[in-house]
Amino acid sequence: MSDMKFQLPKERQGYRAYIDALYEAGQYLDKDAFLEGVELVGSAMRQDVIDAPDTITVTGKTYYFSNNGSDDNDGLSPQTAWATMDKLNAISDQLQPGDAVLFERGSIWRKPISSLCPANNQPGEYLPTYLFLGQQGVSYGAYGKGRKPMFKGSPLNFADPALWKETDVENVYVCTYKFSNAGVIALDHCGEYGLYDERIAFKEMIDRHDFTGCTDFRRDESYYNDNDTNALYFYSLHGNPGDRYQSMEIGGRYSIIRNANAALYENLEFCYDGYGITGGPSMNVRGCVFYWLGGCQLQAITGKTVVCGNAVEIYGAVDGLYVENCWMYQLCDTGVSHQLWKSEGECVQKNIRFAGNVIEYCHWSIEFNNPPSTDGTTRYIENYDHSYNYLTMGGYGWGSVMFDRPDGATLYNCFGTADTVNGRCEKNVFYRSAGCVYRMRFDGDKKIAYKHNIHLQHKANKIGYLFDGDYPYTDAGKDLLLQRTNQKDPLFFTL
Repeated sequence: MSDMKFQLPKERQGYRAYIDALYEAGQYLDKDAFLEGVELVGSAMRQDVIDAPDTITVTGKTYYFSNNGSDDNDGLSPQTAWATMDKLNAISDQLQPGDAVLFERGSIWRKPISSLCPANNQPGEYLPTYLFLGQQGVSYGAYGKGRKPMFKGSPLNFADPALWKETDVENVYVCTYKFSNAGVIALDHCGEYGLYDERIAFKEMIDRHDFTGCTDFRRDESYYNDNDTNALYFYSLHGNPGDRYQSMEIGGRYSIIRNANAALYENLEFCYDGYGITGGPSMNVRGCVFYWLGGCQLQAITGKTVVCGNAVEIYGAVDGLYVENCWMYQLCDTGVSHQLWKSEGECVQKNIRFAGNVIEYCHWSIEFNNPPSTDGTTRYIENYDHSYNYLTMGGYGWGSVMFDRPDGATLYNCFGTADTVNGRCEKNVFYRSAGCVYRMRFDGDKKIAYKHNIHLQHKANKIGYLFDGDYPYTDAGKDLLLQRTNQKDPLFFTL
């Protein structure tokens, strides 16, 4: 038994074949061999996202965008591609269901500087906080060869000494641009996929760790964004940060793409902003990569000192949310989410599928909630399938560690559902969380059908919050999970 090894299917058959084989191997492999298999499956799924083919079917017109294009072209062929998101926003209202907007692989687009703070607008100028607004029935994807088209929330490389001015506080510099709630500052990131330990500036917040302002900086490479003046301060022990780094990417608090309704997004890449794609009530996302998103402070929005930042999110009613074969890592908050926090008003979330996604180094991997109403209105989640996802290293990313909350991390966070109709959670790999594997709160959570899920968790951590409290990853905790949920034939391994 000890010399047996896990073997991936010989052909690249996709996430279903990988996890089906892994589940079967879990019946006979010892722990060490099984762990090797888990790592192999994760690597194969990540590579499949990177190599995902362009599959968009176009029934209408196709419009092309490239860094090598020109807005003076007609945009109707790769040779006559348009260049800017200004052009895309100008024609968005003309797009029809069945049309496609394709971006050349290897190209990079950034949000406008005005998206970071209204004070950066020129007089009389208004630009949206998103890069573009996805239109109903339109597909947005890639063409050409090479790396996926990249969309950055950071409007420019701030590693320029002219963009930073000394203040009267030693080692504190202020940016010449304003920011309304900067969430992430990435320092000298090389852009290589899957580098989980790249440098992020430490975010200071008022009244956290006794921080009251610029005189309280205590560590090199930290920053503070004043919510009243929108000034961004950076603490550098080694001179002007613009001289110190090759690159400084600064993300804001907004979405890179705002989804109007029922758009498709395929083979795109998102980084350095508050969120990736948000909106609704319907969207389809596949083959996309999301990383280093979030960190914006909800205090400026809700009065709470909470940080956020998700890859894909619909807030409120949902009818059709499909996220498949995506890779999401180092997000301050959640990979993929359908949610509603308020308890008043009707809200139905239905026809949801998350499948084949790798979500790692996030605070919460999958999050969904639609809590019981307090005013008697209809609230439930119907027809959803969260299956064949690879969820790992929850709570070990920057969004958990920097903000002192790894214990609150959860891989599968059903944070409160009033009622559930035909909900399924099957063949997921739950691989290590600094906090919980599961979180369950209301009666609707008890109706989820769990089947053949794989659990790998450290013995000192938790199986989950199971309706009335936290329970450890022990035999007693596992037994309680089986008693309180519809788990069928789970696998448990202790790390």
